[in-house]
Amino acid sequence: MNAMLVATALSFGLVQPVHAHGDWQPQYGGVMNDDDEMSFEMVATPTGTRIYVSDHGEPVDVSGGAPVLTIVRQGQTLPALRGEALNKDRIDFRKISFAPGDIANIRILMPNGAIFVGRFVLKEGLPPPRAR
Repeated sequence: MNAMLVATALSFGLVQPVHAHGDWQPQYGGVMNDDDEMSFEMVATPTGTRIYVSDHGEPVDVSGGAPVLTIVRQGQTLPALRGEALNKDRIDFRKISFAPGDIANIRILMPNGAIFVGRFVLKEGLPPPRAR
């Protein structure tokens, strides 16, 4: 009976399927964060690492934010790295590399006091930059 009600609701457009926050596919060939409130995609660049920030597939303006990345490698937390917020939804971290098994945590403190956080479990490290 419940299946029939759901099917009827879907046919009338009363119910629409939704994505969880972390269900988005990578747009730039990188690695997506574990299911958090915001979506983050981490991408290797020739000079380090770039992180793209979005919410429900829409870019999030992080201009003026203070991004910090911490890496946990083999149970040890490495010194925190400060990033640079660029072009609205992008954050760059220079001269950074990852090893298989690393856990990367990003925290962005926004000028209005909001804090965005994301977590990456890099089972195989970060893929190399995609050729353009």
